Amino acid sequence: MGRPLYHRSPKTHGGAPRAPPARASARSELTMSFTDPHRVLSKAIIRKYIVAAGQTVKGGFQVKFAADDKEIQDAGADSQLAIGVARRPGKTYAAGDEVEVVHPFTAIVDMSVGTGGATRGKELHQVADGVADAPDWNAAGATVVPICGRAMQSGVAADHIGVGIYSSFRIAT
Repeated sequence: MGRPLYHRSPKTHGGAPRAPPARASARSELTMSFTDPHRVLSKAIIRKYIVAAGQTVKGGFQVKFAADDKEIQDAGADSQLAIGVARRPGKTYAAGDEVEVVHPFTAIVDMSVGTGGATRGKELHQVADGVADAPDWNAAGATVVPICGRAMQSGVAADHIGVGIYSSFRIAT
């Protein structure tokens, strides 16, 4: 007849059958409301930054680069320079604190900077010889261009910089 499926070797597990893993009760599953936050971070790009001198950062709010590639500050409302969201909603980080930032990118890749250069935190578009700063969202007389990502570093023509790539493209107008 053979061994039952749950049989374990006496040498490794004492020979006793193992109980199936405990399952949450139906009642506890039903108590979750639609106002509870849902988080899926298994594929998120999360990097650590330092809050810039004289700045504070609020957890759960958008952040932008400060004076260098490793420092951040609050992005403020409608910021075109936001690079992600500070973790831990409700917590306020002071200058010098380390903060985990969740980026809205599918990847961060090396790209060549083209004519016009790239500025840390700005959206980029493709030019003939690489990527360059895209026009601001509401700039007067701006040309319509497809956005290919966001600069994670500043650079001049022929430099290689990290660029956060979005899962979909936006058109700057």
